[in-house]
Amino acid sequence: MENLTPSTRPVEPPTPPLTRGPSRVSTNLTDELDRQGIQIADNQEVLSYLEKHSQLGVILPSICALARRLFGPESELILSVYQDPEIKDSHLSLVVRLPRYDENITELLDRVTEPYEAELCDASGYLLVTTDFRNPRAKNGV
Repeated sequence: MENLTPSTRPVEPPTPPLTRGPSRVSTNLTDELDRQGIQIADNQEVLSYLEKHSQLGVILPSICALARRLFGPESELILSVYQDPEIKDSHLSLVVRLPRYDENITELLDRVTEPYEAELCDASGYLLVTTDFRNPRAKNGV
């Protein structure tokens, strides 16, 4: 083991100051969700939420990809931050809109997060996959 004194240690360049603005991670995340046809209601609000709950941001693309596979290209998937009007609380919400609904919708909604339950339990923040039973606004979700 080499004994390095302060004068013989390699000098590391100073760390550049942190800057505000879109990070590479946020750009990559929004690009990935865009490729999957996920609409983001308010980009800045969602990214701000995910900055506070970064573990959720790591698994979010996989969850959204599964939602897209389960509900298909005709579905509309909208990611937003829900602000509770009565208490100071918010969570991430993935709203699914389909051209037709049947009695299996709640089972399908549950299947979106099932493979990720352990990761979701370990992550801070909360993701709700739900529907408002409306038809997609666009002709196609994708």
